Amino acid sequence: MKIKSQTDIITNSSSELFTIKASGKTKEEILDILTEYHKSKVKNRPENIRDLPWSEKIKYDLDGSGIGGIEVKDFKDEYEEHKSRLPINKQSQFTEEMFSLYSIYSLEEQKEMLRVDIDENFLATCQFMFYNFEVLENYSGLVRGVYDKDGLKIIRTTDWEEWRGLSFLEQYGKVYYDSYDIESWE
Repeated sequence: MKIKSQTDIITNSSSELFTIKASGKTKEEILDILTEYHKSKVKNRPENIRDLPWSEKIKYDLDGSGIGGIEVKDFKDEYEEHKSRLPINKQSQFTEEMFSLYSIYSLEEQKEMLRVDIDENFLATCQFMFYNFEVLENYSGLVRGVYDKDGLKIIRTTDWEEWRGLSFLEQYGKVYYDSYDIESWE
C-alpha cells in the first residue's frame, strides 16, 4: 500500500486532517461553509481533470476516494469518542482534563478548536482551509501548510516534496517547535 499521509498509517484512510480555531463559529457553520465550497469546486471542474497538471488540478475537487467526505468535530465529540473506547467501568473516571493531556494545547484552547476531516481528493477544499481559517495543525499528504519565519501563522501551501525540505519551524510552527528539544536531534 502506498502511504501518502500520516492518516494512512494511523487509520488507513484517505483523510486530510486540520485543527482550526473556531473563531466563534459552530461546527455546523464550518461544515456548511466547507460543503458549499466543495460543491462549487465539483460543479465547475473541467471534464479532463485527471489529465491536468497538479497546479491546475488542485483548483478543483475530485470525486471522493471512498468513505470520505467532510466531517467537523469539536472537543466534546473527540472526548466522548475516545471515552467510549474505554472499558465501561473506567469511563466515569476519564475526565476532559485527562483527555486534554494528549495535546500540547491547554484544555481551554482545545475547547475553542475544531477538527476538520476532509477527503484527500477534495483538493481545492483542502487549499481553502489554509486561506480561510486559522489552521493550527495539519496532517495531510497532499497539501501542506508552510509557517512564517517565526512559526506563528501558515502563510502559504506547498506540495509534500517541497515541505519535506523545510525547517521544523516552517513545517510545524512555533507551538510544536517550542515543545521539542530540536538541538538534541541535530
